[in-house]
Amino acid sequence: MQDNPVINTFLVRYTSNPLMAILVGAIITVLIQSSTALTGLVMSLSITGLLDLNAATGVILGGNVGTCVTAMVAAMGTDKAARRTALGHTGFNVIGVLIILPFFNTAVNFLGKSAPDITGQIANLHTFFNVGTALLFIPITKYYAKLLYKLIPATAEDEARIKGPSYIDKLLLDRPAYALSATYKELGKCTELATDMYNKVYQSLIDDDAKLLVEVLEDEEVLNDLQKQIILYIVELGEKRLNAAQSKQIPAILHIVGDAERIGDHAKEMVEHCEKKIAENIIFSDIAYDDLTEIVNHMNEMSQLALKSLSEQVDDHVEAIKQAQKMHHQLVVMIERSQQGHIDRLEQGTCGVTAGIIFMDILSHFERISEHLANIIIKGPGDDLRRNF
Repeated sequence: MQDNPVINTFLVRYTSNPLMAILVGAIITVLIQSSTALTGLVMSLSITGLLDLNAATGVILGGNVGTCVTAMVAAMGTDKAARRTALGHTGFNVIGVLIILPFFNTAVNFLGKSAPDITGQIANLHTFFNVGTALLFIPITKYYAKLLYKLIPATAEDEARIKGPSYIDKLLLDRPAYALSATYKELGKCTELATDMYNKVYQSLIDDDAKLLVEVLEDEEVLNDLQKQIILYIVELGEKRLNAAQSKQIPAILHIVGDAERIGDHAKEMVEHCEKKIAENIIFSDIAYDDLTEIVNHMNEMSQLALKSLSEQVDDHVEAIKQAQKMHHQLVVMIERSQQGHIDRLEQGTCGVTAGIIFMDILSHFERISEHLANIIIKGPGDDLRRNF
């Protein structure tokens, strides 16, 4: 690039004015997508005397603006957090350049005294610009972040999928009773998320809504991260001095987080079936839709019982276990009845083969999900934490 006569001539000819120099620096950086390469080019031209410090300063400042354009383009189509980061980076650099502009000549004179040669002066420009802008933003970081959230606001759905644990905290590890209670609340969050995932799959089946399937895949990543964080937390808690009742909770928690994660896995696996149904415009019979609705409603009742157990709102854990086993058996009966009805419709020719395969696979996944919900209730603390801790 240093041997490119077009770029070299462009730089030398149009950088006598500070504003033009900034514009030229921004344009070249966007074209070559590298502010580092631009800096190398400016240094080479400055050493040969083709660019003075005044022009070099303008071009380097323009490069700081140009690199923001690259970041903004790269952030297009990504999530909101990435777009906020790119916008924040852009604001950081643009505001820094705008602040320097009124004092451009003063800044150039200062740089001229900062090092014996022009390459050192250009290097110092980078340091002074970044450090100075950072010092400017430190007092207003909180307000700047709020502004970015106003410019790119999070929706209710985004907030519901905030990654990371909400309850577990390492400060609680020395008080195991509180750490266990916080962990069960975190498991409740996992179970709610997993429940939301299979409900989105169900709603996608009803409405042929592909957007919901994208959310399911995003939720699955959040759920996997939560599982990892909870396991790491429990392993660390297990190294503390626990009493017998507290030690008993450790394997139960590991089972529960595994069951919640498996519910998410089943929801993720059903996404492919939903995508096929939407892509091929496959229609289920009204009876099939009614069966799915009845089954999902029953699963949601099981999920609510699981959440009550995890939040220590069950008065009799033994009775809750019996209820969970009964509810799972009832759901199995529903699924078997629905499967038989599907077979009958196939024989009567009122149901397509492809639709039938998808329907049967969905029923199989729902049965597995019901098993995991029952396991969460069985392994959950029920009223044990209240009684023992």
